[in-house]
Amino acid sequence: MAAQAPLSLDPPGSPSAVDDPAPMSEAAWQSLCARAEQGDAQAQWERGYCAESGAVDPAGRRLIEVDLPAARCWYEKAADQGELAAYGSLSNLFSNSAFAQADDAEAIRWGTRAADLGSATAAYNVGIIHRDRQDLEAAWGWYAKAAAMGDADALLQMALCLIFGIGVAQDRSVARLKLDTLLRADPTTVFARSIDDAN
Repeated sequence: MAAQAPLSLDPPGSPSAVDDPAPMSEAAWQSLCARAEQGDAQAQWERGYCAESGAVDPAGRRLIEVDLPAARCWYEKAADQGELAAYGSLSNLFSNSAFAQADDAEAIRWGTRAADLGSATAAYNVGIIHRDRQDLEAAWGWYAKAAAMGDADALLQMALCLIFGIGVAQDRSVARLKLDTLLRADPTTVFARSIDDAN
């Protein structure tokens, strides 16, 4: 049997909460479960995603209910094999207040691992965690790291920090330069999280 293409999901490590169930056929679900049980790291991550968001078939029938402890288990299995997406997903999960085992230190640990391996989204998420903890200088540093990796939402956060002097000295001229960079880009392709937050 040919390998299944990965699910079409949010970018790995996306800091936004998973809102919608993953759509897939019963056959695709069974195949995913089998590959995850056989140790396929990508399938384990996908299985974790399905446990975090739930999964439905094309008719809307539930294949799996939301089960955050199971999501953690599958993400950890994938992470143990070096699956980058699992690092970001664990960071997101541990920073989710709906998760009974929410733990900022664990969220930062997993997010840092993902960021160190090149995940701009994870770096941005670590910045958000620090912001929420009121460690604004650390948030600034993580936004800068994410922006240096090409994350436009992080660049927007940096501009806002510069405008208001949050976590960094106020500097509206530098903020304007960052905003000008953002305004030259197509907002529908670079501001996915900001667009989601605005809706």
